[in-house]
Amino acid sequence: DIVGHNIVKYTRGNFPLAVSMIMWVSALFTSVIGNVANAAMVSKIIHFMIPSFEGLQTTTFWWALSMGSLLGGNITILASATNVVAINSATKAGCKISFGKFMKFGLVIAVQTLIAANIYLFFKYF
Repeated sequence: DIVGHNIVKYTRGNFPLAVSMIMWVSALFTSVIGNVANAAMVSKIIHFMIPSFEGLQTTTFWWALSMGSLLGGNITILASATNVVAINSATKAGCKISFGKFMKFGLVIAVQTLIAANIYLFFKYF
């Protein structure tokens, strides 16, 4: 509720900005706690925020959560189970990819795709 309240407060009712914040916050949280835990946590934030944006197409929040969780999963190895499996397979094949090296590339990819997703959400829903 605190995060949801602060997003509503910070955006001052600006719905497109609130949607963007959900996507970016979701990506950040995913990189630390993983996709599934993030989706469960941020969905509670969205449920808290929806009444503040009554009458608007609040389903956009769910798209923002989905995109943020998915794309934020590229930032760190631990953000997605798929990453863990891929790194383990690479290690067994003799290709060592460190956490830092993965994050160096993953962060760049995530930021670029999150920007593209943000633009898509803006043109699709606003």
